[in-house]
Amino acid sequence: MDVKRIILWIIFFFSLLMIFNSWINFNNNKSFFFQNIIKKTTLLNKYDIKKSSIIHNKKQKIFSEKKFIKKNCNVKRKIITITTDIIKADIDTIGGTLRKLELLKYKDSNNSINNFKLFNCTSNNIYLAKSSLLNKELPNSNSEFIALPGKRTLGNDDCIKLILESKKNDIKLTKTYIFRRGDYKIDIIHTITNYSNKSVIPLLQMELIRDGNIPDGESYFCRTFTGLAAYNNIDKFKKIAFKDIEDSKRLYLNQSHDGWIAIVQHYFVSAIIPPNGMKREVFIKKISNNLYKINSILEINKISPNSKVNIKSYLYSGPQISDMLLKTDPNLDLVKDYGWLTIFSKLVFKLMVYIHTIFNNWGWSIIFLTILIKLIFFPLSAVSYKNMLKMKLLSPKIQEIRDRHKKNIKKANEEIVYLYKKEKINPFSSIFPVIIQVPIFISLYSVLLNSIEIRNAPWLGWIHDLSSPDKFYILPLFMMISMMIQNHFNSQSLNPIQNIISKFVPIIFSIVFFFFPSGLVLYWLINNTLTIIQQWIINRN
Repeated sequence: MDVKRIILWIIFFFSLLMIFNSWINFNNNKSFFFQNIIKKTTLLNKYDIKKSSIIHNKKQKIFSEKKFIKKNCNVKRKIITITTDIIKADIDTIGGTLRKLELLKYKDSNNSINNFKLFNCTSNNIYLAKSSLLNKELPNSNSEFIALPGKRTLGNDDCIKLILESKKNDIKLTKTYIFRRGDYKIDIIHTITNYSNKSVIPLLQMELIRDGNIPDGESYFCRTFTGLAAYNNIDKFKKIAFKDIEDSKRLYLNQSHDGWIAIVQHYFVSAIIPPNGMKREVFIKKISNNLYKINSILEINKISPNSKVNIKSYLYSGPQISDMLLKTDPNLDLVKDYGWLTIFSKLVFKLMVYIHTIFNNWGWSIIFLTILIKLIFFPLSAVSYKNMLKMKLLSPKIQEIRDRHKKNIKKANEEIVYLYKKEKINPFSSIFPVIIQVPIFISLYSVLLNSIEIRNAPWLGWIHDLSSPDKFYILPLFMMISMMIQNHFNSQSLNPIQNIISKFVPIIFSIVFFFFPSGLVLYWLINNTLTIIQQWIINRN
């Protein structure tokens, strides 16, 4: 058995797997490495019911919003702009809707001059957060709110408030937005005051609405999950792709008294976290063509005449930075999904962050981390390469046995096995050290692909953004050269046909890397370079 051939084919098929995984991500299908998407054949059928029990039991007269959003995105109305040190928010007085959110610390992927817009409300880009009472006879998402006077810019203060009021049929809804310095978490306080002479039992709805477009700046071969997500103690963490939501059907999750709803995209997340202890029902729906929403309906206790109730919730809209996510909610870090190797990936990420505190440059941190991991696994790699060399020394004898028993393959295999025993060589001992390292390197790949820390992060010279492809293709070219050199070490004992096939592997693999983020290409380049040095040292010794 030629172990070199086995390892070469393992590398080849792993490369094809990574390419195929990127392709299915591009087509918004289920990824091999990023699971937990609700399956249409099971969970959709389980949760998809005709009517919401909360809405149905309360007999609410619901305001229909179908086609309302697209028609009203471009309508001129009063917009209140709030500016802090890290965000700029536009809030519509119709419904008190948060319809635009700029992240001042992050630049647009296509234009480094403009700030990155997470929320927007234009004819071709819809992403917004809404909240209101779920009854058309009460203040709802179509009602006009009055903004009370107050500061609109943070200035030297630590926080800033925007208070909106709307009254209908003697029920007043006061919506208070609280923005804080250095925080992407926005407090949203709903105060419902009953001025009527009878008790009311309203429902509060909080929703996120987004089109199904892929975020700008996504690499063709490195698509990540974009879609809806929810968490509660019953269903746990669930991700739902836009394409899995059927027309005009509502997907309901189990009722609970905790949890949150979110919309996830590469590097960023928006999540609404209602207060724990309140009964709620989460549903997901396709509003119209390429427009979706995830809604959390809160059941409010009876409000007596001349009394009021306060419900304090949170909206986190910003980068997927672990510390900020955990500070907002203990389970919100789940949106930063590394797939089936999450445990390894989180350890690798913590190590990379620690290294960054030393170098203060994510490019050098990636290089040092790759070197460190390679050194840790050097003994295993050395065992693998040494066994490969031993196998190479036996190659003439193995070939002689095969030539001698061309017509009796069984006899040839028996003699080869006997030869392995005689020389005390285990042909699989070269494979196991490689297999053990695979989870770590896949974890590192996931970390580099999903860590917002490398977005807009420069390395040196021409590399101004490690999350974007190399515009001059310098790193991919060096990557191709390194793969050819590495392939030369691994293909010396292959037959002519296999040798020709093996020469195409670096070319095919490198073409894909021309479109990969620079940080990932840098990692693979350093890893290949270290592997070449390692093989050269072992071969020389």
